[in-house]
Amino acid sequence: VFRMGLDGTVLWTSSGVLDILGWEPCEVIDRPGTDFIDPRDLAWAMSNLAAMHDGEPRAVRMRMFCKGGGSRWIESRVKPIVADEGTVVEFVGGWRDVDAEVRAHLELEQRAQRDTLTGLINRGTGIDQLAELLRGVRDGTSELAVAFCDLDAFKSVNDTHGHATGDEVLRAVAGAIVGAVREDDVPARFGGEEFVVLLRNPDP
Repeated sequence: VFRMGLDGTVLWTSSGVLDILGWEPCEVIDRPGTDFIDPRDLAWAMSNLAAMHDGEPRAVRMRMFCKGGGSRWIESRVKPIVADEGTVVEFVGGWRDVDAEVRAHLELEQRAQRDTLTGLINRGTGIDQLAELLRGVRDGTSELAVAFCDLDAFKSVNDTHGHATGDEVLRAVAGAIVGAVREDDVPARFGGEEFVVLLRNPDP
């Protein structure tokens, strides 16, 4: 549990912050809460703080720094405290450790987007990224080329040497594609022996 001033300074916190993040309460009190928020989530947290000045309670999930290094996903539920005249005077809330829950969700999401054999993004994710990149082409902010690769006579590899060997061939091809494209390009396995590479702003 914690109390926070209008400027985001932590006014008080319970000893739970030690259990969750490893910080002693005295190390947190009188410091801006933003000191403990991972920069990747800072803009999101600040936008929610601004919304709470209008008296709106918020529940936010963000990464917060642990004392020993690294960060954990924390859910912060915050409620504005409103004076008799209707003015927000401070905030009160609580932190809850949701690191395992969030990481499990992200892992499932990652698996749903990836081809399990090659590690490339799968057909569905590739089509979604293609649609997103095409929006940039339509509004003139980017260019795009699409390269398609189909392995000739791949069925004979499986028939002659077995599916385990065929899988090794597909992994090797995926690795070769990843090694050949630029960092911003998007290689995908579209199914079977078909691969696609989305080339962002291709060289002339």
